[in-house]
This record gives sequence, C-alpha cells and structure tokens, in this order.
Amino acid sequence: MYELTNQTREVDLCNLFMNIKLDSDHVHAKRGTARPLDDVVMSDAETEQSDADSDCSAHGATDNACSQSPPLHGCAFLQVVQQQLQNYATTNGEYLEAIFTHRQMYMLSPSAHAECAHAFTELAGALEQRAWRADRDADAEAVAAFRHESWLMG
Repeated sequence: MYELTNQTREVDLCNLFMNIKLDSDHVHAKRGTARPLDDVVMSDAETEQSDADSDCSAHGATDNACSQSPPLHGCAFLQVVQQQLQNYATTNGEYLEAIFTHRQMYMLSPSAHAECAHAFTELAGALEQRAWRADRDADAEAVAAFRHESWLMG
C-alpha cells in the first residue's frame, strides 16, 4: 500500500496551490491570454513618465535581458502569489487569506519554508511600488502585514 510521507504531502499540497488563481473575479481565462483590465483614469504625473529611465532602455540591453523576471523566493505557494502579483487585488483582504493559508502550510512542514521570510519581504516591496488602482486600496495594509509576517518568520 502506498504510504504518504511528509515530503509527498508537501509536494501534493504545493501542486494544488500552484493551480489556484488568486484573483477574485471568478473568471477563468485560457492560459496565455490576458484578462482585460478595467479603465483607469491616469494622472498627468503617470503619463509623463518615460521608458528612458528604465534600466533596459538606458543601457541598451537586449530584449532577452529585459524580459527576465527576478528570481522567486519562498515555497511554491508564495512563488505563485509573486507571479500573480499584478492581478492581485488587496481591497477584499486577499492578502490575509494568503498569509493564513501560508501559516497552515508552514505548520505542516517548517523546513520547507526556509526562504519564505525573504519572499514576504519581496512581496511587500513589490506592493509598495505598484501603481494605484481601485482594487488595490488596501496595498498599504498588505505591505504592513507581509512585512510583519516576514519578521515573524525571520
């Protein structure tokens, strides 16, 4: 008979969480297609920004170097949160659900979450730097919660 070990359970749980969508629209798009964004009124300060200030255009980097995303840290669950951060709404407290779900996973296998404190810090930093939208009203609270969680795990 097949006996589940802690590592097997963790892998199964991580695979399950990798398939979860964190957006709250309950609309399932085909993989590789972008979900249309709601119209957002931009201020003049946002429209005057230029690509010339970015590292890619300023240094004449190749498209390959510019398209690379930074390495992801933490467990598979937090890596999924990092990958979906652009579509991650904070207004309805989704960040709290992510923190509590992660705590449950941490209790099952603390050794599998060695880099998660660093991942929470990176999530907080990314939320601080992203543009404001109506579904991101609670970004400041999410930043504080992610930093606190990082501190608790560190």
